[in-house]
Amino acid sequence: MRFFEKKIFILFYIILLYSCEIDEKEKIPSYINIEKIELQTSHYQGTASENITDAWVSVNGNFIGVFELPAEFPVMETGEQKIVIKAGIKKNGISASRTIYPFYEAYEIEKVLETSKITKISPKISYKEETIFDWMEDFESAGISLDTVNSNSSLMEKIDSSVFEGQYSGFTRIKIEDSLFQFKTINKFEKPTNYSETYLEMNYKNNTEFVIGLIYETETSIKTIPVIYLNKKENWNKIYINLTQTFESYTEIKTYNLFFAYAKGEEDEIIEPKFYWDNFKLLHF
Repeated sequence: MRFFEKKIFILFYIILLYSCEIDEKEKIPSYINIEKIELQTSHYQGTASENITDAWVSVNGNFIGVFELPAEFPVMETGEQKIVIKAGIKKNGISASRTIYPFYEAYEIEKVLETSKITKISPKISYKEETIFDWMEDFESAGISLDTVNSNSSLMEKIDSSVFEGQYSGFTRIKIEDSLFQFKTINKFEKPTNYSETYLEMNYKNNTEFVIGLIYETETSIKTIPVIYLNKKENWNKIYINLTQTFESYTEIKTYNLFFAYAKGEEDEIIEPKFYWDNFKLLHF
């Protein structure tokens, strides 16, 4: 009897092992490789500079995940599949605030995914047609659409050295006698009435901290709201600054200017603060 029970146990074990092997074969994934997501722009949309850090991927309507670029990741689906890739950014330059950038079109493609094989995808995207560009400044035109607020001796100027791209970039050198520097957009902008997503894009590098914010008028006063403080960047950096939450918090804003400011601290060790600017874009729907 024990011998019979032992044979039954061995048979059951073999069947179980065989089933596991079948399951393992069925679970072998295919792979998708994405090196980068390329932005393409028209002349009217300005620079194609971007800082796309992540790919948000769906396959046949199923969300697969968020992958930091460059990325290679497994996908359980095989055969012909519809793949949708959305460009992800770090909102306000913060790693913990990764999000899909609302103004970039999703990339869609149909691919045949094969078990254990790598499928390379090179997404090329553009701005959505409904994107409204309220302001662009790339310092390539004759004038500059920014002006100083305070009457000090430091100026916003164009330079043809240390440029980000093109022939010129913006540059500000804070002179030793100046403890404060502030400049703003010459034009005022209307706040979107539907609180739609609003972002400021820009390229910059700097050797000390500065602040970006909004200036707006009420019936009795002029107010300034700091939106974000940016630390020094030795190399050119692209950032996407979200203004939507500020508009939601300050409902009295109707029109506004953007401002950029630096204030020298008592313990500031930087003798000559320097700021480089390029490719400002103010966007909303």
